[in-house]
Amino acid sequence: MLLLLLGLSKWLWATLTTNHDLPLIAEHYRVSGKRMILGAFVLYSIHRLSPRWRFLPRLIQAGTVLLCVMLIAATVVGIHDVITTGERPKINSDAATSGAYMFTLLALVTLWSIRKAFPRHYPVPFFLILIVSFILLGVSETRSAILLFSLFCLAAMIHHIVVSPWRSRVIWLSLFAALLLVGMFSAAKYSDRLFDRVETVQTEIEQYQQGDTSTSIGGRVGMWQAGLWAFMQHPLGQSADMRNQEAKHWLDRHQPANNIAYLNIQYHTHNDIVESLSLQGIMGGFVMIAFLPPYCWCR
Repeated sequence: MLLLLLGLSKWLWATLTTNHDLPLIAEHYRVSGKRMILGAFVLYSIHRLSPRWRFLPRLIQAGTVLLCVMLIAATVVGIHDVITTGERPKINSDAATSGAYMFTLLALVTLWSIRKAFPRHYPVPFFLILIVSFILLGVSETRSAILLFSLFCLAAMIHHIVVSPWRSRVIWLSLFAALLLVGMFSAAKYSDRLFDRVETVQTEIEQYQQGDTSTSIGGRVGMWQAGLWAFMQHPLGQSADMRNQEAKHWLDRHQPANNIAYLNIQYHTHNDIVESLSLQGIMGGFVMIAFLPPYCWCR
């Protein structure tokens, strides 16, 4: 139901607003809204019909193995791109950040599938895919994706260790430590670049506090502030054209040197909740916020 509401909110906003200067934003919202509505229908159908479906265990295992092969192939290609070009891998996307987000979802689905398809023999392939995923996310240098994936995996590991017998706990901890060392050794070549990305967070925060706003972190903060200010001017929603004008007006007044925020605010506020509030108003923001908490209890 929440997915249906989220899709409807996006589609209705794109249908009811007029965007002459930024028509692609409305078009993307219209397409994504339709896909969410269709996805909600598919999920509802699966939920109603799944009790009647009977899949052979080997078929499910074959599908899981295919997911593992896809993930490993993506990792090999990504690492090859880093070695040959020296640039962050885009992972079949238009940007390294977007590719890392999609890869994170693929990795989490693969880990869940391994756990379900191989209930007795999943520890070794589970942790192998875990380490492989960390290696690619590490070379992608996408901090938010690394943090999100780490939190999911850490929560899953703690939960499993707590509910397992003590012998299984020893095996799990030993296996995790061994594979972690292997993964760290394999990624050692790129660890300096990753740690540099982490250290730049503190540096950019200090720069922002000193008034230097045109940094990666400063650009994000500026977009959030400008987006929230635009929402407060039009709490019931507005077009992308109007949001762009309002947000840039705020940046001109408060952060005129924030070039990163000024160039990117027209496309996205770099936060889905702020984005929904600034465009779709209170109702759109409420639907987006309500859409997120249920996944904290999904198993």
